[in-house]
Amino acid sequence: MVAGVGVHVRLVAESLIRHSAPHLNHTVQGQSPSSVIGAFYYLRVVKCMYFDKPEQSEAIEMSRDTEIVISANGLLLVGLGLYPTALMAWCAAALLN
Repeated sequence: MVAGVGVHVRLVAESLIRHSAPHLNHTVQGQSPSSVIGAFYYLRVVKCMYFDKPEQSEAIEMSRDTEIVISANGLLLVGLGLYPTALMAWCAAALLN
């Protein structure tokens, strides 16, 4: 599911660029094949994740430390995705110094 977000954002951004700057048409047209390749790749990932049978059906064993790190990573991803202002302010301050 997360893999689909990246290609969607990229396609929307390219569409906005295409509509807002017609004089850049030659540059943007060069990006279109990479969009098609990216969309094909992400559709293959989604197909493999949700529609293909798994090669092994046993549960993956993880240590407690790994579970904590993955959970913290997921929470940070959701938090920064919903409230990016703090991160953007921190990055802007780093650029200005």
